[in-house]
Amino acid sequence: MKIATWNINSLKARRDELVSWLRENRPHVVALQETKTDDDAFREHYQPIFEAEGYGAAFHGHGGQCGVAILGRQPLVVTRKGLLGQEDQGARLLTVQTAGLLFTTVYVPIASGKGPSGVERKLEWLDALAEYVRESAHKDMPAVLCGDFNIAPEPIDDWKHWYGKKRGRREPGFREDERSRIRSFAEAGWSDLVRHLNPEGRLFTWWWRRDFYVQNKGLRLDLVLGNPAVVERLRSASIVHSPHENRGRTGRPDHAPVIVDLA
Repeated sequence: MKIATWNINSLKARRDELVSWLRENRPHVVALQETKTDDDAFREHYQPIFEAEGYGAAFHGHGGQCGVAILGRQPLVVTRKGLLGQEDQGARLLTVQTAGLLFTTVYVPIASGKGPSGVERKLEWLDALAEYVRESAHKDMPAVLCGDFNIAPEPIDDWKHWYGKKRGRREPGFREDERSRIRSFAEAGWSDLVRHLNPEGRLFTWWWRRDFYVQNKGLRLDLVLGNPAVVERLRSASIVHSPHENRGRTGRPDHAPVIVDLA
């Protein structure tokens, strides 16, 4: 079984690319972030396209910002849309049961802008997420938590580490209080599936621009976490570069999909 996550950064902009990628890779379940479409538009303009490719769709969007979706080749039963108490931060979480999995996708707030308020709200959102998924880590049912976390979990997940450079201690996405939240998932029983199989590799899922992609100067922001029942089935985990290669020299690289293969 192949599962995947991809910050698509606008379904409108990436629709045809996504359909081609689905045909090429045929994941059983795929999570999408930053769909940037509300539910009515998704239902009218995108759901029929995915159904024609053999995928059901669950989606949670509001206006033209944020938005998450899950596509699946087996029936999807939605169990949660959004984090309780965090609704004002946008459509950022969706959970379904499908193909014998409890499958959650997230788009964590980026905490951009000046001042502490953005980071504080991001940390509040992550704390609410940790509480929501706490019990799932110990279920017998295989559970997956994936998406764009907008945090480089460790220094090796930042290109600057590989060039002997350091980030500012208070730079969002690299702060210790953010990274400690990611480590808390591991302490609660979740495993980072890419790092489980590739603990030391120079692996990135996002690049700022094309020359950074060519030089492999990126960040690993997109994660697939699994509970012990998923780790037992883990066969492979990889970052897929084909969308960026297909965009050519003039296309902005942005986020790459992550695919995990389970027995």
